Amino acid sequence: MSGVVFEELMFRGPLVAAVVFARRYIRSGWPKWAARILIAVLWIFLGYEFGIGHDTFSALNAALMVVAGLLWGVLAIWTKSLLPSIASHALYNLFADW
Repeated sequence: MSGVVFEELMFRGPLVAAVVFARRYIRSGWPKWAARILIAVLWIFLGYEFGIGHDTFSALNAALMVVAGLLWGVLAIWTKSLLPSIASHALYNLFADW
């Protein structure tokens, strides 16, 4: 469980924050390309950091991680909280180990 909380706070938290800040910057007059570059740079950096922490990658595992990560990210943005993504991530890990 602590691994899930760590991953959510260290990886999804900053990405969700970047999306929220990018929306605010766009509304305040920033060009959309600048906000998108901010998100892309953060996404690439955190994706790399996340990836090097997982040494058991396969193509299927990577695809599942991308899809699950996108769904949990949408859930976090939609609910404006990391708690639902933490809970669903923990449930996913629990059932994935069976």
